Amino acid sequence: MSKQLGTATATNDMAKAIRQGITALILIAALTGLTIYAIHRITAPRIADNLTAYATQTINQVLPDGIYDNQPQTDVYLATSKKLLGSSTPMPAYRARLDSKTVAVVLTTEAPDGYVGPIRLLIAIDRDGNIIGLRTLQHQETPGLGDKIDADKTNWLQQFIGASPNEEAADLALSMDGGRIDHVSGATITSRSVTKAVRNTLLYYAENQPALLAPAANLEPTATR
Repeated sequence: MSKQLGTATATNDMAKAIRQGITALILIAALTGLTIYAIHRITAPRIADNLTAYATQTINQVLPDGIYDNQPQTDVYLATSKKLLGSSTPMPAYRARLDSKTVAVVLTTEAPDGYVGPIRLLIAIDRDGNIIGLRTLQHQETPGLGDKIDADKTNWLQQFIGASPNEEAADLALSMDGGRIDHVSGATITSRSVTKAVRNTLLYYAENQPALLAPAANLEPTATR
């Protein structure tokens, strides 16, 4: 009998220890969640401000000085076109205005077929459809090779300045493919991917120009294709 009582007591103690352990884990998880939530509430405004500052800085880098008087980063049009913008996720297009008239649009686009992964670009196109500036926003291309698409490393992207939807598609291609764009040495796949993305973005602009250039008071539904 005493042996049975001892076994039951040990079993109860083990069950109690397990319950206490589970309760402790639940409390730790709850405290962790509350801590993360509190940190998010505290830091969210700062993060939002930093993102706005980054957007402003990057947009300013692709738009010539003096052609606009608004804040393009706050005049956002969401465009969706997996075929031409490379992503099914809505991509922000920033409108630059002068005296309320749209003079340029800064389109976010993605080259989904980079050598390592997707390459995100920011391309400024003026009212007439000409590229006036572009920068690489995000990529994972090979350091020393594919990363030469960064405007901070080389001027390779400058070859696209002035390109427009009116340009023959065959010309807006790599020279090895019969076009006029020189590839990045050792990074043909990266170069071809970016070139294709630029060409597709110009096509998107041409097909959605009325919506992209719409007056500030005229907010149409998101353009898709």
